[in-house]
Amino acid sequence: MRSIKEKIEELDEIVKAYSEEVEDDTVHLKVSNFLPDEQEIREIIDNLEDGTRYLPLHRGVAVVVECEDAGTGDLDTFLESIKKELIPRLYYLDRDMKRLTRIGLIMLAIGAVIMGVSTFLATMSFTASYLIDQILVITSWVFIWTSVEKIFFERRDVMYHKRLIQRLYFASYCNVA
Repeated sequence: MRSIKEKIEELDEIVKAYSEEVEDDTVHLKVSNFLPDEQEIREIIDNLEDGTRYLPLHRGVAVVVECEDAGTGDLDTFLESIKKELIPRLYYLDRDMKRLTRIGLIMLAIGAVIMGVSTFLATMSFTASYLIDQILVITSWVFIWTSVEKIFFERRDVMYHKRLIQRLYFASYCNVA
């Protein structure tokens, strides 16, 4: 019986052989016809996103379209319908980025105001000031961290998704007959 280490080494060899065969910048897409309806277009775009997700963003993508019923239309019509569906996705991703920025800045401002109030209360000398000060400090850090999360992490994910969609928009599409 082989050890786990030997199995992993064998798997690494298989992956290495695959990496030498695969075309990194090419995605193969099978469609039933060149005139898909809206639902089919959405599914096609989702498949393209999944197929290009792991490709480096700085490189372009080539999409090879294989159509089962080529008599239904042409590649240009197909490409136009794909690009037409990508535009609203880009629009909503832009809106998400603006929303996340706005929410992040509002949360940062609230956190800063609460921290200012906390600093002011720290100078006061009444019995509950220390307890209130500590509660306000914790609350301000929660607001500040939430703003950092929105601006730097969630926005980054949306920007990455937007760049994926932009790459699909500008991809090179060709037909395999």
